[in-house]
Amino acid sequence: DANGLVVLKKSHKIHEEMIDNGTWFENQGSVHGQRLHLEFYKSLVKTHDKEEPTLNPGDAILFDRCTVHSASGVNSRNIRRNSWQIRFFADPQKVERDLYKHHPSSDIMDEKNANEEGFLSGPHFPQIWPKTIPDEQHAIKQGHLLRTQQEWFLFMLGYPGHLVKSNVVRSAESLGFGLQHPLVSVLVRLGEILQIV
Repeated sequence: DANGLVVLKKSHKIHEEMIDNGTWFENQGSVHGQRLHLEFYKSLVKTHDKEEPTLNPGDAILFDRCTVHSASGVNSRNIRRNSWQIRFFADPQKVERDLYKHHPSSDIMDEKNANEEGFLSGPHFPQIWPKTIPDEQHAIKQGHLLRTQQEWFLFMLGYPGHLVKSNVVRSAESLGFGLQHPLVSVLVRLGEILQIV
């Protein structure tokens, strides 16, 4: 009644294929492309088994970065739900192109966090105990590396297009217009022609 996590079993395989063949990146730059992504995700629900794990305090769930996952939207107890992401990388991990270059991103995996050899390094990439790096120890003494609510607000203001797109889609859905509704399609195309979205 408050556990909202839903994962689609083995969905990482087809999702990874989309990334590898370039479809994912091609669709990221437009609202129309993002609508295609949403339709793709909805189609996976019909072809993949859905898992809704029951989690208790202290439980953790691990899955591949390409596993399709979401919140269920069900929170009948109306209590606050929190999630905590921990991402593990290979050591050494080469710099990667950001998957979400058209969306708000902290650009953590880009060149600014690379060492001289071109591998990711620094306090955003701590080592697993007992290994540590000097930058990590210094950062721990300075305090946490998380953004405050004000910092997140200012960060999101740097992506006005994303804010407009997200709110248009959310508003259309709340009014009962699905993503494939003709009116939504016309508004999206018009917004793209006028370069509003």
